[in-house]
Amino acid sequence: MNDGKKIINSYPNNRKTPFSKKKSYTTKDNSFSITTSLDDEITCNLVGVQKVSKDEAINKMIGVLEEKLGISKGGMNLFRYIYLNAKYEKDNILPIKIDYKESMIDMGYSSFQSVYNALLELLDKNIIARTGVEKIYYINPTFFAPVERILITEYYQFEPITEETEND
Repeated sequence: MNDGKKIINSYPNNRKTPFSKKKSYTTKDNSFSITTSLDDEITCNLVGVQKVSKDEAINKMIGVLEEKLGISKGGMNLFRYIYLNAKYEKDNILPIKIDYKESMIDMGYSSFQSVYNALLELLDKNIIARTGVEKIYYINPTFFAPVERILITEYYQFEPITEETEND
């Protein structure tokens, strides 16, 4: 008796492979899928779905910006401030007024110089742009779209195997 525990013999024997040539797999709740393509280029896509809070999503976005664009801690803090204070009209993001004193307090800084350096960094990375009005900035909608989901994709390409790597 197996006391309700699964054992190998509880799985069916198959006379031929039960796996289709489709080369994909998805969990019942659609939280994870794998698709392999052998067409032009052999690729394997692994996709996992995670439910996160808005704050967790912002942290994930900031982590990617830090890693891929080299955004400093100050730039990340100002990005968060802008993201949380951005206003939308229909599907358009409105220019934002960055109150230097409020943002300084919100970001936990004691000097304006830290906010100023973060502004310069976000301007340099084309995340925000100046308007003709002091303290008012255009926001790049690529970074601040009012979305319900974010997708963070990483692409890995195997390095070719050479004699040197085989001997290591």
